Amino acid sequence: MRKTLLAVAITVLAALPMSAFADDICDAVNETANGWTELGNLLDESKGDGFSAEEIESLSSVVADLTALTQNFANLLQTGNDEQVTMGAELEGTLSVLADDDAAEDVNYLVSVMDQVTDKLDSITDACDAGN
Repeated sequence: MRKTLLAVAITVLAALPMSAFADDICDAVNETANGWTELGNLLDESKGDGFSAEEIESLSSVVADLTALTQNFANLLQTGNDEQVTMGAELEGTLSVLADDDAAEDVNYLVSVMDQVTDKLDSITDACDAGN
């Protein structure tokens, strides 16, 4: 189960286009959020199984890659209108928590921070749906 989790997480990340470079913020947010949601769902499904040090290292690598993708998206937001700039700054602040070494070591903490990231991305999706 755990090795499958990691293989799927890496596959999910590899399948994501580097949409943070796209011109369309609304398409980019959906693709970025999907990566975090998929990883979160996989972690949630296997939460009770525990992870080896090797698995945590692999998860940390996937999270680092998703964080970089999301940072690119936050940067893209900050080139938009005032509301987008604010949302990009808030997303960037949430991402900074993932730089904490504790996030890589503690899966429960990691899931908590991932929830915060997906909440920020959801609020950006809501703004897109509202036409902002």
